[in-house]
Formats: sequence, C-alpha cells, structure tokens
Amino acid sequence: MGRRWRKMGKPILFSTEMVRAILEGRKTQTRRVVKPQPEGQLMYCYAGSDHRDHNKWLYGGKRYTPPCHGDDILWVRETWAMVSGGLYEYKADGTEIDHLGNIIKWKPSIHMPRSAARLFLKVKAVRVERLQEITEEDADAEGFGGNCPYDAFPEHKGSPGWYDGSISIPECFGELWDSIYSKRGYGWEVNPWVWVIEFEKVAAND
Repeated sequence: MGRRWRKMGKPILFSTEMVRAILEGRKTQTRRVVKPQPEGQLMYCYAGSDHRDHNKWLYGGKRYTPPCHGDDILWVRETWAMVSGGLYEYKADGTEIDHLGNIIKWKPSIHMPRSAARLFLKVKAVRVERLQEITEEDADAEGFGGNCPYDAFPEHKGSPGWYDGSISIPECFGELWDSIYSKRGYGWEVNPWVWVIEFEKVAAND
C-alpha cells in the first residue's frame, strides 16, 4: 500500500507551524481557496442526466475541481534539507544543526521531492463553504489550540512563538489566514469560498 501511495499520492504544502500541528495531532483540517471563485454555493452531483457531471462540483453550468477527493492520499511538502550521508532533516523538528555539527541550510517546501516525504494524509471528506462559516470546533481542528502565532499579527511580523491573549479560535484563524491570503485578494473580510479538507495522518506502509 505504501508503494502505491508514493506513486499515486498528491502533494500538499504546509507551513512549518502547521506541520508541527499535524505531527502533534492538533490539525485535521485545512482550507484552500476555490479558484475561480463561484458566484454561489457549489453543489456536488451524485447523479444527473449528463454523465459528465457525475461526481463533480457544479455551479452555473461550470465544473470545479477540488485539490483532492475522499480517500485520496496526500504527501506533505514541508521545509526540508538533505544533509551529509543523504539523510533528510525537517525544520518542523526544531533541529538547526545536522549530525556532523553543520548548520542546516533549509530548502523551501515547494521544492521538496516526493522521496523526502515523511508525512502522509488520508482525505476523509471534502466540502465547500464560505471562509467565515468556520466554527470554533473546525478552527480548533485547523490546529489552533486557542493561541495564535506572533507572526499572524503585523506588530509581531517575523517573530517566533505564540500569542496567548484573549482572542477566539476563529479570530485567531482569521488573523493567520489574512497573513497569507489578504495580499492575494482572498482575505477574511472578502469571505471567499473555500474547499474544506478533512484528513487523518497515516503511516506510509499501512
């Protein structure tokens, strides 16, 4: 099974903090922007007169393809490095020095090859909703245990650690979302349609 996953799996990017949340079992959901944005709620077509629409997301005669489907296996792209001896290191582990005492030179997650993947996720469900429809429970499943990373707030941009002030979990999620998507035109106030992907961590050889 693990061999099939490596052949058929799809890559998905996560930040270092979110990789840590997955490793710790705090993150079981992720939200990705629907592109292009539909004008209304997408509908999943189980059956219909046109067989081409079966198992598709539809709105206004247009078909939308989610980044993954139920039961898909995703391999996580994260900040990584290959060190002496062909060994892999991962920034989410908090290591800065390799086994030979050298400072690790990290590579961006987008350049991570499948062979370096250590995290595999099985998709449990995919749905569509407005960003601001996120519930307290779902925001918690996004990996926010009531805290926000300092980096989500402009006054702490680039700072490590977590903000532990009085802020709701959805508000915390919204702050971090804006730090990534606001400049792309999909900020919290825009309330874009998003794919909600629920997943569980699995072993590569299960």
